[in-house]
Amino acid sequence: MIREKLIAFFRAEIDAEEKWGFPRLNRIPEHFLQDRLDHYRGLSDAEKEPYKDCSATFAAACHIFVVDAPSIEHTKHPYFDRWQAFKKTLSDDPRFKSVPLFRSMIQQYKIDKLRGVQSSVSEAQFALACSIHPVKLPERRKRVRAVLKQFGLVKVDKLGLYRCHHAGKDFSVYVDFGGRLAQLRYAI
Repeated sequence: MIREKLIAFFRAEIDAEEKWGFPRLNRIPEHFLQDRLDHYRGLSDAEKEPYKDCSATFAAACHIFVVDAPSIEHTKHPYFDRWQAFKKTLSDDPRFKSVPLFRSMIQQYKIDKLRGVQSSVSEAQFALACSIHPVKLPERRKRVRAVLKQFGLVKVDKLGLYRCHHAGKDFSVYVDFGGRLAQLRYAI
């Protein structure tokens, strides 16, 4: 019962957001989210309903711990495979920037050159990859704090949430300073 209520809550949020033209989601400067919204807008009306239902189920699965209920098997949703298939591959998205990927491109290019074979990495890709210089973790933390201070940074809690108060509103920013594909990921 609690799980169904949580899914219904997220579904109502999605429906309300859609009704008003996605005003909150449109303001989030994250290209994966914007690509997902563009994809959703291109779906037929018949596909939009299961897409929203699958999205609500996924959101509920991610937040079920808050209500201390049994987990949700979101991957068993009948639309999950279509919902998941949206993900673009790295080669499909020219905006994707990843320091580990650039490192791999440099290594592959150099290996191919030593072997005397045509590289799958173009000269332009190699030049771009060589021009990228990662920012060390202490500097990333310092820069994030500096930017968030402009938005009313109040404190950083033990979970890594940056608590802010700006324009009369409280909000939190979760910052992940490293992963396999990015130096910095965030959620608001």
